[in-house]
Amino acid sequence: MTRRTKLLFAAAALVVGGGVAAALIVALGGSSASRLTRTEYFARVAAICRVYGPQLDRIAPPSDPAIPAQVADPVQAVLPLVKAETEEVRALQPPAELADRVARWLALKDRSIETLERTLREALIPDIRSMGPDWLLFVDQNAEAAAAGGKIGFPRVCSSA
Repeated sequence: MTRRTKLLFAAAALVVGGGVAAALIVALGGSSASRLTRTEYFARVAAICRVYGPQLDRIAPPSDPAIPAQVADPVQAVLPLVKAETEEVRALQPPAELADRVARWLALKDRSIETLERTLREALIPDIRSMGPDWLLFVDQNAEAAAAGGKIGFPRVCSSA
């Protein structure tokens, strides 16, 4: 074999090898391969919830939603935990068959977090006229998100905060 033939052979082998590598990357690295299986997804969600659930359970809800300090204190403690838990679950890529339900759950969680943030702002002002109704709205929105999480199969501890 001449040097030129060897170089052409090596170049062809690199092209073929590159094509095979590219095909493997597309086949294995595409969106479907990066999705977790149902079992893996639920295991990771449960692990996230095992971290945040007990912390959230230790924070008592306001005993009187008409008293700004009794609303502000627990909401200030809960809000960063709920946001962090939601963001960690959001970072997981659910299996395709759960994607729509998880997206709905995340939308419900986002809505309840927005209401909770607004409630905190109102408690700190204080704006009692808006704070109480927004707290009750949050409770209802959170219950709706919890029900949606339960239908997906999330552990109860994930759905309660």
